[in-house]
Amino acid sequence: MNTNGRTRSYSAIAPRFSTAGPVSLPTTPKRLFFSLVMIAILGLAGGAERLSAACGSGGDSSLVAPTVTFLRAYRPSLGSPVRLAIDADETIYITDPTRGQVLARRSDGRLIAKIDGFGYPVSIAVDDVRDQIYIGNGLDGSVAIYSPTWQLLHHLGQGGGEFGFPADLAVDLRSGTVWVVDSFNHRVAAYSPSGALMTNFGGRGAADGQFEFPMGIFVDENRDEILVADQMNFRIQIFDLSGTFITCIGRQGSDPGELGVPQGLWVDSVGRIYVTDTFEGRIQILDRFGAGIGFIGDFGSRDGHLLTPTDLVIGPSGRLYVASAGNARLEIFGLDGYADPELYAPARVEIEPDPLETAAPGNVVVFVEVPGYPVDQIVPAAVTANGVPVIPLSASFGDRDGNSIPDLGIEFNRAALAQTFEASGIVSVAVEGPLGSFLFAGADQINVIFTIIDSDGDGIDDPYDSCPSTTPDSTVDTDGCSIDQICPCAGPEIDQPWANNGDYVTCVVEATREFVAVGLMSNSEARRVREGAARSNCGRAGSGTRQGAGSPTKGTRR
Repeated sequence: MNTNGRTRSYSAIAPRFSTAGPVSLPTTPKRLFFSLVMIAILGLAGGAERLSAACGSGGDSSLVAPTVTFLRAYRPSLGSPVRLAIDADETIYITDPTRGQVLARRSDGRLIAKIDGFGYPVSIAVDDVRDQIYIGNGLDGSVAIYSPTWQLLHHLGQGGGEFGFPADLAVDLRSGTVWVVDSFNHRVAAYSPSGALMTNFGGRGAADGQFEFPMGIFVDENRDEILVADQMNFRIQIFDLSGTFITCIGRQGSDPGELGVPQGLWVDSVGRIYVTDTFEGRIQILDRFGAGIGFIGDFGSRDGHLLTPTDLVIGPSGRLYVASAGNARLEIFGLDGYADPELYAPARVEIEPDPLETAAPGNVVVFVEVPGYPVDQIVPAAVTANGVPVIPLSASFGDRDGNSIPDLGIEFNRAALAQTFEASGIVSVAVEGPLGSFLFAGADQINVIFTIIDSDGDGIDDPYDSCPSTTPDSTVDTDGCSIDQICPCAGPEIDQPWANNGDYVTCVVEATREFVAVGLMSNSEARRVREGAARSNCGRAGSGTRQGAGSPTKGTRR
């Protein structure tokens, strides 16, 4: 927790740039969001001169800063995390627009979903009362509504083109109203859960209720208020649920209580207002009168530092999550009497060979890095890949990619791992295991190429053949097992003979019934096999393993 004054300010940067004339924004989708950030940082929008003097900048609410504990930085699978959402179970949803992805991460730290195909997802909100997820797309100016299984349900308004840039979303869980900050059109709009427009307000300017590139929104259900981060007016505006202006707080600057580039917003249960200051690299904490009561984080790249923080959420456990876009990380802090249910440390996993030919010789090698954790605390013998155990004594430690982060190399049986894949193509391999008092978990996507090999010629490919070395021309079931293999003459188990010939015959009768039932054997064939079993020495005293029931010639399988 930092409460000292700041030395980083606008004074050394802003005078070098003109604030006159219109702003020209890049049109490349992957640069839209950061265009807004740069506009704010460079002062090109010229909003400071129009800032309303009515904004509160001080008061005495008796609020004190929270006690803050840095917990960890979550790195893997993130390009540029921009917006966050959280549900009642503390599952965190992260938009990664540069990769067109949305990620979902459980409260225990496990990455449970990484979904592609969203275009340029810049904003997200979750309504877990109505089981709806809202995604704002900066590519086509739409907000799409999805089910919890990521099935597209419908859109807000007309869909594409409804918004200039849906920079942030918020849901009132009581009514289901969806609030959208349309940054390029300098407005805020409210929609019903079915997607119908209810109201919109704003317009470009610095008067009460006007905006200059607004970027963040929060519904304070305790006070029935809407808070909007009015980015280029360097303030937070507060409205009632009908969109009527109530007040504003904040002023431009870099000292505690002042705002540089305000974006993400949150209000905690005691009324403290948290604001991500994208330029200053910190979380500003204000009271409702605009007084600064502290800040979290510091500008930089080390764990716990923030570089272009764009959004934040606070979970039921009392943990604060911050999207640090410039560091490609999710930073996690504990507030006051927080709980920490995290069990999984996120790992980077790389699998070789890729592509993976299932029938080729050699083992599969998995390399594991767990940033921030010593990999020598991993218990290699307990690591699994898609549930397949590691080959004993195959572990080696090193720094294979030369990035100064130690890694662990371990090997897995190729045929066993191949049985976890359903078909050729791109598949995900999940790797996890113990790491000190934690577990680590990570995944890699590889290209799998199935090569069909049927060593015993029984029509069942080796990875799925439970009974290898079947006698040629034997009739087998879907597991690749013949009658002789299901009911071995020597006995039902290794070193366990049949009690008598009757026990052996009973096994053969049951097996042939199943073969007949699925069309692998005719009734007359089954009868001949049973008669052969009754005449055999299997199960008879002193018979050894001579003369089993035999299997009929396979011919064409039915």
